[in-house]
Amino acid sequence: MNAGKSGASSANSGTSRSSGASTANAASNTSSPSGKTSSASSNGKAGSASSTSKSSETTSDKVSLSSEAKSKDADTKSSVNLDAWSSDDTSNEVKSSDQAKQEAETSKADAAEARKNADLSASLGSKTLKSGMHDESVRSLQSALNEKLGKELSTDGKFGPKTQEAVKEFQRQNGLEPDGVVGPKTRAALTGGGSASQDTKAAIQNSVTLPDNVPIPRPNPRANQPAAAKPADGKLSFGAKLSDGQKAAVNQMVADLKAKGFEVKADDITNFMAVETGGTFSPSIRSGGAKDGAVGLAQFTGTAIDDMNRLRPKNDQLTRDGLAEMGFDEQSKVVTEYLSTALSRKNMQGKEISGADLYTAVFSPAAIGKPMNSTIYDKSVNRRNYNANRSLDTDKDGKITKAELTSRLTDWANRGAELRG
Repeated sequence: MNAGKSGASSANSGTSRSSGASTANAASNTSSPSGKTSSASSNGKAGSASSTSKSSETTSDKVSLSSEAKSKDADTKSSVNLDAWSSDDTSNEVKSSDQAKQEAETSKADAAEARKNADLSASLGSKTLKSGMHDESVRSLQSALNEKLGKELSTDGKFGPKTQEAVKEFQRQNGLEPDGVVGPKTRAALTGGGSASQDTKAAIQNSVTLPDNVPIPRPNPRANQPAAAKPADGKLSFGAKLSDGQKAAVNQMVADLKAKGFEVKADDITNFMAVETGGTFSPSIRSGGAKDGAVGLAQFTGTAIDDMNRLRPKNDQLTRDGLAEMGFDEQSKVVTEYLSTALSRKNMQGKEISGADLYTAVFSPAAIGKPMNSTIYDKSVNRRNYNANRSLDTDKDGKITKAELTSRLTDWANRGAELRG
């Protein structure tokens, strides 16, 4: 429910070598005492002999002691050399471990940046952004410029003079023609290259373990009909980005809505949540980062919150801050409450509820249950609502149909299918 809507995250090798050194020392020391014993035995026999024999004995002892000293000296040198070898090995292992940690951290950072760029690309859409426009794509552009340039643009979705100057500054910094228009080249620079490189693909694969044959999700050309939900297979659209707890919460939403007479698909829920949260699935995300902006998994506006509060007890009223403090599981129950109310007002019990219907329930409830070619905003009837969403009028006929209104959902549904898990 964004602005403009009318709806209510080997040491073993070193040890082995050290043991080898101990074994070598033990073997040498055993040999030396054996030599001494042998020499002592000879001395015992020579004890009854002449002084010449004693002289010979003394010489023999000296030779024996000399040999023993040499043997010990050799052992000491061998031990020192082996210990040094073991020490060097351990040092190399520590370096290798540190390097592996650093590489892992770098890989995570690359994956996060790649995912962030992919989400920004989807938020910007494929159309050219220029002065005078007013829509959610411009809001995403303003947020990106604030981050990349350290600006403090108002994220109001209006492409005015300040936004145009910021775009020119970004273009100059990136060697582009500073015309203030966000076309393919500027969009590519904003999103880290525009097309998925092998490095980007590897980074995201490391993060979400995508099969090799799955391309990095990019927004596809807009279509007139949102992608149909996939058959139930135990997996969810965007499942590769969701925790087990989040998946369980989504499946619980399906069960709770079914209990109220509404047949909805889990994929359709995750797809519209992806649109509303820019692919973050964060219950605390606010539109444009503004404190008074729409908040959460369904981007609840002040109007929507007030509407739900009319049906809630006085001691259980919703607020933007309260919603932002909720976890995914808790806020998913509020989303279920909202959807149930919106669908009931359109008498959708027992009827087919499409992904487009769920999305329009949080964007423009008037479109629930209507054909895709139905006109939702007509410039000649309600200029204010039309102007707030005029970027969705792709054929520029002064009317915004349900198909045009939900075209962004199609882009995200295609991305969700590629991150199915």
